[in-house]
Amino acid sequence: MSKIGLTKASFVIQCRSLENERVLKTVRGHTLYYRGHKLGIYRREHIGSKRQKYEYVLIDLATGLAIAIRPRKIYLVEDMEHDRGEYLKGYLKIIEGDFYKKQVKEFSEMKKQGGPINEK
Repeated sequence: MSKIGLTKASFVIQCRSLENERVLKTVRGHTLYYRGHKLGIYRREHIGSKRQKYEYVLIDLATGLAIAIRPRKIYLVEDMEHDRGEYLKGYLKIIEGDFYKKQVKEFSEMKKQGGPINEK
């Protein structure tokens, strides 16, 4: 049994359209807290392999950006529970920088507008 509490929820993520612009998409999955930051895990279709139907994506809900992709949800949860995984160490370094703060601001503006921000 996991110590990390997962809660079912819908949340907004950033993804790329066919025109390669940033767009918002609402997905259903689970939310959780990791070191004071709200994260989400959702399931998406795995296109690259016929043997694996789905993959699980760990999202930072403040920016809507993906942190990691794993074949099973339990791998993501166990990595956070035991503080292992290079992607978690990298995430903790990124959230301290100015780039992260800029991404949070842009994502909140994007959600208020209800659509993509014009990238120049």
